[in-house]
Amino acid sequence: MPNWCKNRISFDSEEDLETAIEQLGHLEDYKKGEFSYTWAVPYPNTKKECLEKYGKEYITEDHEKDRIQEDEDRPWLNWYTFHNNFWGCKWDASEINYDGGNIYFDSPWSPPDKFIEALAEKLPDIPFSFSYAEEQGNVYCGEFYHYEEDAPENDFWNEFEQFSEEASLMYNDLWG
Repeated sequence: MPNWCKNRISFDSEEDLETAIEQLGHLEDYKKGEFSYTWAVPYPNTKKECLEKYGKEYITEDHEKDRIQEDEDRPWLNWYTFHNNFWGCKWDASEINYDGGNIYFDSPWSPPDKFIEALAEKLPDIPFSFSYAEEQGNVYCGEFYHYEEDAPENDFWNEFEQFSEEASLMYNDLWG
């Protein structure tokens, strides 16, 4: 069983959130309460596309099939390596909740940092922030800021020092 991370993506308003999701092409999914890292980092559709776009390390070799459960739709995809390298965590978002301009969700073991960076690339003109806190308390907490129309180098991560006041505040904010 993993340690869980609570996560929050915050937009300036619910309207900005809906605009962002519409730009990602998932407004209907949002209206159903769904959310997925594939909205910013989609799976390759074919083995050929995977090889061309990502490389052979994302193709499951026969000897790996014993330790990596196959994806029914993409039995050739090494989903474990793909998820970790392109999402930043093992599984997709869970325990999803929308509240105003915020998306709350859980992730296993760590925040989906690679997904957040990909989301910033897909939404260059829509500012948002991201906050996370791992379940062990004020040990592993931080935030990310993406600013409107700024160059990607102006986006930044801020991981809080363990046991700091900022980490405690973030943990309490996300875990309650």
